[in-house]
Amino acid sequence: MAVKEDDLPCPWTAEYWIYRPPAKESLKMHLRNVALLLPKYSVSFAAEVCVKEQVMNVVRALNSSAAANDASAAADAGKLSKEQRAQRARELTAQRMELVNALTALVPQ
Repeated sequence: MAVKEDDLPCPWTAEYWIYRPPAKESLKMHLRNVALLLPKYSVSFAAEVCVKEQVMNVVRALNSSAAANDASAAADAGKLSKEQRAQRARELTAQRMELVNALTALVPQ
């Protein structure tokens, strides 16, 4: 009696079971494929780490500038006129927008 593909209760073919590579060969193939793909993964991982570090630098700059701006605004509140405070607020907003734009530029489109 010959075994046909339709006689097997699994999705794999009879040829797979008859001609399948031994476990040791299969492991070697898998390790070879991993070794081939490893440089691609390491490059993408390094790029991801670099972008994450740049984002964290911008976030640190935003946080430190916010604290410094709040402290200087509190110190200057009584010394500056209304127009000078408005000008200072515009300058601080422009600086913060530069940081936000730098952060946006780091995000892939």
